[in-house]
Amino acid sequence: MIQKTIKEFRMMSESIGTQKNDVSPWGYLRRAEQQLLNTNPESIFYAALEMRFAIEARAREQFLSLEGIPKKTINMWHAEKIMLEMGRRINGARQPFTFHFKYKNRKIRPFTYIPLSKDILTNYGKLGNLLHLQRRCITPEFTKQRKKWLKDLLKEMTETCKGHMLKPPEWKVRCSKCKQYIPWDNIHKNNDQIICKCGHRGSLLGREMTMSIIVRKKSKRRIELLQAECINGEV
Repeated sequence: MIQKTIKEFRMMSESIGTQKNDVSPWGYLRRAEQQLLNTNPESIFYAALEMRFAIEARAREQFLSLEGIPKKTINMWHAEKIMLEMGRRINGARQPFTFHFKYKNRKIRPFTYIPLSKDILTNYGKLGNLLHLQRRCITPEFTKQRKKWLKDLLKEMTETCKGHMLKPPEWKVRCSKCKQYIPWDNIHKNNDQIICKCGHRGSLLGREMTMSIIVRKKSKRRIELLQAECINGEV
């Protein structure tokens, strides 16, 4: 009985330690939020550090979702450089994307991809500036202003991390006239209408599309939709 109790206590302790040392974006965001609840002036610097780590962790998990990453960039950590590299490697990596669809008249949770925005990346640099040695007195007004800014950034990062796809899908949409694949930019240039290089105009509305999806089995009857990998169709 004593041995069982000790074992259970150890398991509980390990679980608590894992939560405290969570190095996922959500782990960093939780710790940043805790620091922002603190009234001590120095808490804004600890919150800024956790926020910067959260942005880097989110950028890295999106980057590592890509295939064939060369060794020279596999350890890249700077969030802005990562997003630039993703933009070079995959179409639409810098643009948010949401895909709504139904299956057998049932609404399915939409696929959502939310990259780190320009605003977040700008603030990412400002976080680094805040962490450097301050050359003036840390006044209550300074603390109040920085705390408000950090809270707004925390809210924006929380919404960004709710995007469950780590990369945008690959689009393989053919023109029904010339049978050539339409570039990603042409597909997303306008909200409804797609214009092929041959001049043909079409739309995805009402079209039958085929989507390859990565799923995770949760139980015998339940699966979790993780990632839309590729979308095939014709307009």
